[in-house]
Amino acid sequence: MNRCRICNAGELREGLVETWMPAGPPLAGWVLFRNVPATVCDTCGEKTFSQETAERLATILDPASRETPSKFLRAPVFDLALIDAAQAKGKKPVAA
Repeated sequence: MNRCRICNAGELREGLVETWMPAGPPLAGWVLFRNVPATVCDTCGEKTFSQETAERLATILDPASRETPSKFLRAPVFDLALIDAAQAKGKKPVAA
């Protein structure tokens, strides 16, 4: 049995995961990778990638990469400053 080094309780299992990574230009922001091979703790959820997988993700994020995203997602944005200001005034925040 292979124990998790983070929680010392879980068992590590091979699987495919989703993971977010920061990206520089031209993508600039965060990108989602799907179906990434990883070792995952069944207790705490810690994901570990092999050196080969980590290098592959880095290569895809390299500005010189010829890989293109499979699709683009829209993401909701929560601005805590706007929420706090609206709550202080007893109002609901208004979308910008």
